[in-house]
Amino acid sequence: LGIEWQVPWVALDVRGGYYTDPLPFIGPRDPSLIVDPETNPKIRILQDRSFWTLGAGLVLDETVRADLAYTRGAYEQAEGIAESELREEVAIDRLFLGLVYQF
Repeated sequence: LGIEWQVPWVALDVRGGYYTDPLPFIGPRDPSLIVDPETNPKIRILQDRSFWTLGAGLVLDETVRADLAYTRGAYEQAEGIAESELREEVAIDRLFLGLVYQF
């Protein structure tokens, strides 16, 4: 889901959005072995990957455009049982810069 606004008095596009990207793997750490709560536990997804995005594109002249984008996301998963549970909380921050030359 996203939105883009073209600023009328400047050659600037401002963008924002949100998306989810579910983790495709929900199984034991080693799929070639039998699931065992102690040695090869099943991975539980506690929070699917979800991301917020912001960006802007600026036309510098007739043939050059610069784009800048930022993405922030997170997910959480766990494996094991209560005392030996391994919980993984991941936060992802990415910055993208692009330069386009049209000829």
